Amino acid sequence: MPRFLVKLGPDQYVVWSTIVDAPLTCLMTRETLLEEGESEERLARVDATGTSAFNGRFGLDDIKNRNRAGENETHLTIEEIIKAYRG
Repeated sequence: MPRFLVKLGPDQYVVWSTIVDAPLTCLMTRETLLEEGESEERLARVDATGTSAFNGRFGLDDIKNRNRAGENETHLTIEEIIKAYRG
């Protein structure tokens, strides 16, 4: 399943699915991601660009504009995603 990391806010990350266009996880901190085995290289990329995607096709603007993260696959703002996926 295609997935990548997304930085939604300061020290607020999720694993994002390109299949469902929504987070697969609750919000996590950088420290948690490192503890779970994420590489420094991948985290540096997400910190620099907003996502860990290589090709730029799934950038933060795509997530802002084309997500289905809400109930019944509705669109949410970034702020609403943060609230919904706090865990």
